[in-house]
Amino acid sequence: MIEELTRRVQFATEKKKKVCAVSNMIGGYSLKRAISEFGLLAVVSTIWFLILFVRQAFPPLFATFQADFSISNTEVGFLFSVLMGTYAVTQFPSGVLSDRFGNLPIISLGTFLLSVGAVGFSVSPTFTLLAVAASVIGIGSGMHKTVAINLLSEEYAQHRGFALGLMDTVGQFGGVAAPLVVVALQTSTLPWSLLFVATAIVGSSLSFTIHGGYVSRSRPPPDEEHDAGLESPTKASYRQLLFDSRLLLFVIAASLLAFAWNALSAFLPLYLTHAKDLTPETASLIYSLFFGASLTQIVTGRLSDNVAYSTLMLGLVVVVLGGIAILVVGTGGIVIAIAVGVVGVGFHGLRPVRDSYFTVLLPDTIGGGGLGIIRTIMTVVGSIAPALFGLLSDRVGFGVAMMALGGVLLSCFVVLCYQRTK
Repeated sequence: MIEELTRRVQFATEKKKKVCAVSNMIGGYSLKRAISEFGLLAVVSTIWFLILFVRQAFPPLFATFQADFSISNTEVGFLFSVLMGTYAVTQFPSGVLSDRFGNLPIISLGTFLLSVGAVGFSVSPTFTLLAVAASVIGIGSGMHKTVAINLLSEEYAQHRGFALGLMDTVGQFGGVAAPLVVVALQTSTLPWSLLFVATAIVGSSLSFTIHGGYVSRSRPPPDEEHDAGLESPTKASYRQLLFDSRLLLFVIAASLLAFAWNALSAFLPLYLTHAKDLTPETASLIYSLFFGASLTQIVTGRLSDNVAYSTLMLGLVVVVLGGIAILVVGTGGIVIAIAVGVVGVGFHGLRPVRDSYFTVLLPDTIGGGGLGIIRTIMTVVGSIAPALFGLLSDRVGFGVAMMALGGVLLSCFVVLCYQRTK
């Protein structure tokens, strides 16, 4: 009996040692590994938050810019188009550079340039210099998203949609925060330039964090044979883009969405104050709701890992169209807030689905460069939207301009339906 008791004690002791060993492994190596992996996602997402924060700070400040620099709707639209235009033309070069030098060095450099542009914007005494500084912000911002999509698609290949949705969700909260910060500054004695100074400080810190802590992960391993044979398949892959009808149709649809998004996100606060007679403070709060709907991206990103991309895209475009219709004909703060929330749910939900679909449609050989070309087309089309929307609103009013935006979205729906048959 004593011997049996001894054996049981020894067995329990050994089992406890094994459990402790497993616990130490989970709490040690695995935890460190998880922190390392998700730390990268957190930093990249935070940079996207900062980019959208500074970008979406522009529209609530349009009225301030108009007062300080004596400019019209067309000119503030032009300022935003400069920001988005330089953002657009940086997409392809940043993708190509990321293929050559790695993803994270390019992200770090872009974040640093964003910081430089924000400092310049905060001290610009004239509208011309303001536009120059906006172009630097656009260039720095443009070096992030294309490269980040490629990076996260590689790092989280099995959960691509979820990772991209999470990054976009975190980023869109920059759009939520921006108008709230603008309202806080406008109701205080602090200057609006403080917002851009803070952006520069945070941006430079994130740039150095990327450079010091993660850059080594993104450096491609030396492989002379691979490098020597890379040029030919890359050129062939680029040429294939011209003959892929499904991809080309999807690029057209995505470009129409980019146009509608940029026009709406740029002029929504002015639309709410001029066309719907809301106060600037109420308009800014509703504008924050527009970006608060970005939580949808986590859900649609996860769904895109399991549900057909085209089905999700069509359904979400219908949601946006419904919200735009309510926004045009609706009255009253509550109805307008609901309409903006619906539009936000649709627009934000589309983003991770679109990006995941692009990574599936593109040939593997072109990497960041191929996505860079596509995002350049999308963002160039999108960059002209604020200027055109501003011009149209000056000529025929905000109501007609918003209905025209609904026509753009309807065209997108038709293109997606046709693309689905290919």
